[in-house]
Amino acid sequence: MKNKERVILVILISVFVVALINLFALRFEWGDVYPRYSSLRADPLGTKILYESLDNLDGIDVNRNYRSFSRMSEEEEATLFFIGMKRGRLSSLTEDEVSHLESIAAGGGRLLFFFYPQQGCECEAETKEKEEPLQEGDKDGDNEGNINDSTTEEIKETEEIKETEEIKETEEIKEEARGFVSIKKSWQFETYLSSAEDDDKHRIHSAFSTVENEGLPQLIEIHSDLYFEKGGDQWKTIYSRDDLPVVMERALGRGSIVLVADSYFTSNEALTGKKEVELLAWLMGPNSRVIIDETHLGVSNSPGVASLARKYGMEGLLASLLLIALLFIWRNSVSFIPPQREESSERGQKGADPGRDHLTGFKGLLKRTIPAGTILSVCLREWEKSMGREGHVQKGRVRDVRALMEESGNNGRGKLDQIDLYRRISKLLSERKYKI
Repeated sequence: MKNKERVILVILISVFVVALINLFALRFEWGDVYPRYSSLRADPLGTKILYESLDNLDGIDVNRNYRSFSRMSEEEEATLFFIGMKRGRLSSLTEDEVSHLESIAAGGGRLLFFFYPQQGCECEAETKEKEEPLQEGDKDGDNEGNINDSTTEEIKETEEIKETEEIKETEEIKEEARGFVSIKKSWQFETYLSSAEDDDKHRIHSAFSTVENEGLPQLIEIHSDLYFEKGGDQWKTIYSRDDLPVVMERALGRGSIVLVADSYFTSNEALTGKKEVELLAWLMGPNSRVIIDETHLGVSNSPGVASLARKYGMEGLLASLLLIALLFIWRNSVSFIPPQREESSERGQKGADPGRDHLTGFKGLLKRTIPAGTILSVCLREWEKSMGREGHVQKGRVRDVRALMEESGNNGRGKLDQIDLYRRISKLLSERKYKI
């Protein structure tokens, strides 16, 4: 590869790496690589505005939690935000995690569970519907065996509800067998979805406050069909829609637990528009410390090589190893010394470079300095010079060769057939026997 091509390749790779780094930086700055309702997202689906707003308040200490519930600190009273909680997550906690959360609440903490917005439909057989009795006309003997269509649909819906409840019970039994505990059973509440027509999805409900003298707005918007069912008197309904609880609170020790059926009003989209400031202030409570949990969204801090290196101050060692690796790769990919050409093992190989060995180089030098017609005369003179003191022994040979060359007319300026003359000289020297 030529130097020009290498420079172009290095430039293209550098441009690609810079563009890739900028792309990842932009993605992480915007935050859309994180789940919905994460406080690390800056787009409309995140809750970063809530985090930064609380952080800018004087006297409020805001942190994110990336560890398991069982590893949360119980030393200080804090308000814990669990935004975008999935209903299935409530049944997949260990007994230690549930006990730890209860200990935080009992010690003066406030647990806020904002559930992920969900839309109900006719196929979602999770609604709490009561069976209506048959009409009097349906009990007559004349109508026996002729059940109308509406009654048939009610029976089907009732069967679907029973099947769904059996499935939920089976799943809860499996979770318990694996060592998980359901918060809904421990805290005595249940979640349901209200039915909706197919053309009435993504609707917004109006929820009204059921308490007085709390400083809460009388009306809020709920972007979810989720609602709760209280399993005991310890729960207090704060907001309801159509007599269905959507915001509930219960006391636990010196603290409290709050369930909210919607997470929309904590999102960046909601906080840039109509802000429910009074509701958020009531939800946060009197605690000056706020923790926004990220683990229930799948964002956790698992200790890896990089985190361990930062913890023990080994950044310099890792940087040195990386530099050595880059230098090793550079040394093996780029060479400042021209590569040596391997000599051909067979001289005279077809297609070989005529200047590769010393013999072919000597031949080329002779062709450029000695005319073709005088090659034998030059060889004869060099022969005479090489005899030295012992030259008298070969005088007879030299004399006969010179005589043959003069007889043939080779006076050093002719252009005779040098090959034929060389053959005649060889024959002469081989036939005659000279005394030494």
